[in-house]
Amino acid sequence: MLPDVVDINEYQTGARREGLYAGLMTFFMKITNSIAIFLIGLILEFSGYVANEIQNATTMTTIQWTMAVAPGIFVIIAIIATTLYPYSKEDHRNIRMELERTGT
Repeated sequence: MLPDVVDINEYQTGARREGLYAGLMTFFMKITNSIAIFLIGLILEFSGYVANEIQNATTMTTIQWTMAVAPGIFVIIAIIATTLYPYSKEDHRNIRMELERTGT
């Protein structure tokens, strides 16, 4: 989707900004990774996790649910986001043809 967004932005503004979009994507990935690590720490603390010990059943269940349910939720969010993406392959092909025609 990132190349599509770069092409759409170029079509709308006349400026090619791959570097800006790549930088923003990297920045937001770092922020979301930091948030995920923080949340995992909170979940482990909430579940009663004790390092270097055999974990109790509640802790193990919490960890298992976190590792199974959380990724599923994010996959569902990603599927919804991609289905709501307003540009089709045909739209992108037309934008690419127009960009090639105008030489931008």
